[in-house]
Amino acid sequence: MIRAFGKPDTATIGNYGIVKYGIPYNSDWLVEQHMERGQKPFEIISDLSYLNSILVKGNDGGWVEVENKIDLPADMTEREWAEARKEDLAQNRAETAENYVAIRDYILKNRENGKAATLRAGLDPIAPTAAKLEKQRRMLYRNFAVPPVSGAPIKPDVPVLPPPDDMRGGTVARTRPAHLEPAPMPAEKNSKFNRNKWDD
Repeated sequence: MIRAFGKPDTATIGNYGIVKYGIPYNSDWLVEQHMERGQKPFEIISDLSYLNSILVKGNDGGWVEVENKIDLPADMTEREWAEARKEDLAQNRAETAENYVAIRDYILKNRENGKAATLRAGLDPIAPTAAKLEKQRRMLYRNFAVPPVSGAPIKPDVPVLPPPDDMRGGTVARTRPAHLEPAPMPAEKNSKFNRNKWDD
């Protein structure tokens, strides 16, 4: 289905793999292909009606499906992803650089209230033109890449603490020897038994 209805494009591999519409796609096979090819771009095919994976053309000329690395809900469409991204930006424009958890909550909420069904079926009252859609995509996903999920999801209200910094903690340096104080000199006591004539 992706090969038949997808859109061909080229993309390079970054820290999160291949990022398309702000979604990272990666796999062990893609890492091996990247090690052989280097920084040359890959030919890809992506389908706006199914964002869960993309097709990547390998070094041997064959196409391989590469899945997303952020645990997207099944049968994810570009219209759902864009709508969730817009709602996320509208709610908190200052702290939405890479907040996938909030976007996922919007996606699940939209699926529950039936809005996603109309988006997937293209029943939106105002159907934008292809040029307008492409402009909206550029505005939504400019400098936006969701980091891959690692471990259990984190709630949005959990405070983000900075990682431990050895430089600030003062532990990155050559160990200095302890500063030793000179031992006090023993005090001599003069008694009347060891006095001589010079003491007077």
